[in-house]
Amino acid sequence: MVEFDVHICKDRIPIVYHDYDVPVRLQKSDDPDKHFEHKILLSDLTCDQLQQVQTTHTPVNADLKNDDRLFPPLAKVLNETPIHLAFNVEIKYPMEQVNGISECPDYATDMSDLVDNTLQVLIEHAQNRKIVISSFDTDVCALLRLKQNRFPVMLIHCGPTEKYIAYSDPRITTVQSAMYWIKGEQLAGMVGHVDDYRNDDSVIPLLSKSNIHLFLWGEDNKNPVIVQDMMSKGVEGILTDE
Repeated sequence: MVEFDVHICKDRIPIVYHDYDVPVRLQKSDDPDKHFEHKILLSDLTCDQLQQVQTTHTPVNADLKNDDRLFPPLAKVLNETPIHLAFNVEIKYPMEQVNGISECPDYATDMSDLVDNTLQVLIEHAQNRKIVISSFDTDVCALLRLKQNRFPVMLIHCGPTEKYIAYSDPRITTVQSAMYWIKGEQLAGMVGHVDDYRNDDSVIPLLSKSNIHLFLWGEDNKNPVIVQDMMSKGVEGILTDE
């Protein structure tokens, strides 16, 4: 299973890309040899504009073809990859953190537009591919669950930690509160942070008993010893960059 993030661009086409913004280098008009860095929201660019963005790559990607641009439409990814390849489609929507700051303060895309347009592409192009949809945002997850019953929906979660700034949503402050919310909304499961379950694995059988599937994400998933330990305790899926 391959996990990737999805946004919608200005003309409401779902795009596979991780960040909310696109970093660009702009040339100074008074000195062509000098540049400055700037970021443009992906949602402020159309799909055609994104395809025309000139990108630079590390040497390993120097032979990147035009058909393998950095901003592929979700439909293209679904249509041009092997059907047996399962997907975990994470829908990105900026959340408010406990410090009162949004992950992306200038973001203005309507949540329903994001969910509706992404679901439309998934339904039209998924065929019989196995797909799980996930999001950190509880309201996005609730909408995904209410608007369709074809694809399982999972909440991505991280409990109290010093590694990241926590979200302000009181429904998911702890693993236990997230578990109760998932059960109430009839979601398929949770993609939890591995640290939460290494620190307290007693919740794993509780999730299983509640028919809540559990995947884990986090840096420690690169350690095969930790992965084996978590799987032996009932974790069903591991997300890793390697």
